[in-house]
Amino acid sequence: ALGRSGTRAPIGERMAEPTTSCILCGSAESQPYHEESGYRYVRCRACRFVFLHPRPSDEELHALYQAETGATFHHQAETAEAYEKRLEARWRYRLIQDALQATHRRALEIGCGAGYFLEHLARLGWDVTGCEAAQAYVKFAREKLKLDVQSQLSDCPGPYDAILHFNVLSHLPHPERDLQDLKERLVEG
Repeated sequence: ALGRSGTRAPIGERMAEPTTSCILCGSAESQPYHEESGYRYVRCRACRFVFLHPRPSDEELHALYQAETGATFHHQAETAEAYEKRLEARWRYRLIQDALQATHRRALEIGCGAGYFLEHLARLGWDVTGCEAAQAYVKFAREKLKLDVQSQLSDCPGPYDAILHFNVLSHLPHPERDLQDLKERLVEG
């Protein structure tokens, strides 16, 4: 496995016992979990949350999302996959539709990608906003799907009847703080 510097780490060092606190519960007890593309993931022994160790800075995360999206996201490929993405959006909606019993139907999706789930909610009459770190996705969602997608959570003040996120928790730099911030954006009740 390659280290973050691009050099191959000796086998004994690849999955060395981590010495960091869990970013979710604060426990100092964690164990090696997975290594991919030079990044190491650990699992907290207390709450079983899996997180990246060492954690990239906010600046490194931002650069990573831009680079990965640029390398994997092409407008032609996204258009070709649109049918599949829309099927996935309908499937996700079916999973959570019973929990979405809001009167005003205003939703925020964190990590909305290209915006297909938001597009589905909008077709169902929801007033939708998305937040996405990858600029290529933000641009696609705004220009092609005509959605309100922001790159900064501070630009999504709320209040919202529903805040949704799929496969995002492990990407949040400070999950406990970030979830509390999202909770404050919800309509009371």
